[in-house]
Amino acid sequence: MATRTPLAACLAAILLLSGCASTAATGESQRLVDTKSPVQLLRNEAAGRLDDALVLEVRETGDTSSPCYNEEENPGGLLRQWKSSADLVLVEGADRVGAAQALALSFVEAGWVAKEVSSDTSFALTILTKESSVASIEISSADESASAMIRITATGPCVVTDGPDSDEVTKLEQ
Repeated sequence: MATRTPLAACLAAILLLSGCASTAATGESQRLVDTKSPVQLLRNEAAGRLDDALVLEVRETGDTSSPCYNEEENPGGLLRQWKSSADLVLVEGADRVGAAQALALSFVEAGWVAKEVSSDTSFALTILTKESSVASIEISSADESASAMIRITATGPCVVTDGPDSDEVTKLEQ
């Protein structure tokens, strides 16, 4: 777990900044429940686009709401967004950069717009958006100790909720 901490912190900061970009205009009329399924489906679709021969295991998946912005800008965490993620460990010798690029390209070919945020030998991140989609998707790849990994995170728009402890949010997170 210690080797994942810098990657997780980096991703959290990038995702927090990028995920809330598609907020108020779309999110005002939507509820968190309206965004959960499309976000999960997008994550699953992206994971399914990777060549099965490249994937050794799905290490971890996540489905949760998270606050948009920091406490000062979003007191009580009332503005929230749904995030669904999957960490896919690649087989030994797999070209993680090539696999991540092919995955991103498959979305671009379907009309998504890609923004490459970071690309180097140890970490790469591409954010994909599509005007007709309620969700955006981030594809990151990283070398972690003995294996290479691709993380897929789909993120919905920020929407107004009754807060993290409300029935609305807690029921969705069960």
